[in-house]
Amino acid sequence: MGEVRARPDPQTTTPAEWRGYLYLRRNTAGWTTESWYHRMGCRRYLVLERDTTTNEARLPASPGRGREP
Repeated sequence: MGEVRARPDPQTTTPAEWRGYLYLRRNTAGWTTESWYHRMGCRRYLVLERDTTTNEARLPASPGRGREP
C-alpha cells in the first residue's frame, strides 16, 4: 500500500532520487490516493482514496460521475 506516484526510470535515476522514491512519503493529513494489493481476496491491485486521519477509505470518483459510497 502506498501513495500513487510516477516511478522514475531506473536507467537514468540517481541513487539519491531512487532512494527518495522508495522510502520518502509526503505523509499528509487528510485524503490521499493509494495503491493497494488485495492479497487475501482477488489478488489484484486497486487504487483507492484513504483519509490518513480516520482511515476511512473510498473508491476514487470516475470522470463524469460523482463519488461512489
